[in-house]
Amino acid sequence: MSFGIPLVTAGLTEDKADVNARVAWSGVGIDLATNEPTPQALREAIRTVLDKPNYRLRASLMAEEVDAIDTRSQILRIVSQVLHRSDEDGLWRGEVEKNKTHLNVNHLVPEPSERLVTEGETSDMKSQIAQQHPSGGRQMQAAAIRMTPHQIALVRESFATVVPISEQAVGLFYDRLFAIDPSTRPLFQGDMKSQGVKLMAAIGAVVKSLDCIETILGDLRALARRHDRYGVREEHYASVGAALLWTLEELGLDFTPDVREAWTTAYGLLSGAMIAASSEPLRGAA
Repeated sequence: MSFGIPLVTAGLTEDKADVNARVAWSGVGIDLATNEPTPQALREAIRTVLDKPNYRLRASLMAEEVDAIDTRSQILRIVSQVLHRSDEDGLWRGEVEKNKTHLNVNHLVPEPSERLVTEGETSDMKSQIAQQHPSGGRQMQAAAIRMTPHQIALVRESFATVVPISEQAVGLFYDRLFAIDPSTRPLFQGDMKSQGVKLMAAIGAVVKSLDCIETILGDLRALARRHDRYGVREEHYASVGAALLWTLEELGLDFTPDVREAWTTAYGLLSGAMIAASSEPLRGAA
């Protein structure tokens, strides 16, 4: 689950039924609800979670939740609670205070880097996002219509050529993103290889849904709000878009002007919707 890959589960013994039911309830996979799934049932379930983008997108969201858990802090909190509950004569508390510097994990978190100002590289993407900034579901559906079937086909064909070299692609993408906008680096605290797998899964889910974008609007809003909690700011979307276009062009996979325009339009629509979703609570509170 930490890699953002949707699941197909089976089994009714021990705690399997409960775990599998949670997989189905959370939308990250399919529960076959049997101890002996047939080959046909397995084939159909696997094909479903691979073909339907909602499973991939929700699995990516779940993977982000897993990455956001600070296990070291959780362990220290639990240990501290146990020691304090057992501290009837003050002996344990004194030992904890004496050695608390050894329990401090703050030094493991990198300091945020200063922002590198490279406005020229992101100005076009900022302009595109500003033009495609829907304020809600109906506006985004209308905006999605402005992406022509030909543009959708170009994006899908282009992405299909990237999938076989996805590891190279995500390496180029993150290197470029951190180079043009170092302020994004502290946003990524987990393993970058697994982060890359989740990135490709999320992009794939969106690409598959470009002609029926309303089916993943709820998931996009949830993703945007989660990013907002992690510290993603509106200007980061322009940096991500600029890094994405640069990566696609750098890969040299027939990235024609038409293909570039199609990707720019697609990213402008989607990032605009996510920016709108992340600012909805602020508008509601105003």
